[in-house]
Amino acid sequence: MKLPDDRIRLQHIVEFAGRANSFTSGLTREEFNRDEVLQYACIHLLEMIGEAANEISDKTRGQFPDIPWLNMINMRNRLIHGYIDVNMDIVWMTIRDDLPPLIDQVRRIRLNK
Repeated sequence: MKLPDDRIRLQHIVEFAGRANSFTSGLTREEFNRDEVLQYACIHLLEMIGEAANEISDKTRGQFPDIPWLNMINMRNRLIHGYIDVNMDIVWMTIRDDLPPLIDQVRRIRLNK
């Protein structure tokens, strides 16, 4: 069921992405590789980002086509259903490269809603 107010889900995306960034801030890939608990936490945060994106209304997604809605949802599905074979290179690159601009994009949307 879609929430009538997408602002809550947008806030969740910003919050979860910010946590993943915060958890990995200042770490090297090698440090990330050695911390299995951190890896699982980050995977779960990416799953929650995808779930929140999936709950955003079609109207809002249509208004902001530059946001990678489908990528977030597909990553969530891959992490959930392909849990036994998660590519940690992709997880790491997503957190380091994709989440910071996503946070900025979603924050701008929230200001417009």
